[in-house]
Amino acid sequence: MKRWIGIIALCLTCSVSAAAPAVDDTVTVWFARHGKTWLNMLDRVQGWADTPLTKEGVETARYLAEGLKPVPFDSYYCGDAGRQRETMQIIRAVRADSSVPTIEMQALREVFFGGFEGLPNHEMIGAVAKKKGCPRPMRYLTK
Repeated sequence: MKRWIGIIALCLTCSVSAAAPAVDDTVTVWFARHGKTWLNMLDRVQGWADTPLTKEGVETARYLAEGLKPVPFDSYYCGDAGRQRETMQIIRAVRADSSVPTIEMQALREVFFGGFEGLPNHEMIGAVAKKKGCPRPMRYLTK
């Protein structure tokens, strides 16, 4: 049986297609990232630090949900960060999937960046490059 799995933002789902042949044991996994957040917009490190979605992030999540309407998901998987939950809530509302379960998993949470959380991305990337003996990435040389 063909299966469809999506994980969004470190959040989406799993579905079985009734039209698929019984011998097809293919699993399709869909991955999507959470919508754009305030820390993303400010080019700040965001692992466990959490900020809400921006207007653009909400619109992108709605657009994604519209595009996913034809996919028959069995369940959704979502990390436990607020931005992941918010993205999942938007997708479920647009898709009108109230009967499809969401499985929230701490394992889908983004990585923790310690003291770099909330700092400008260029500071973290520069520190990592320095530690590894590499020149700073070109994108961040002017910052």
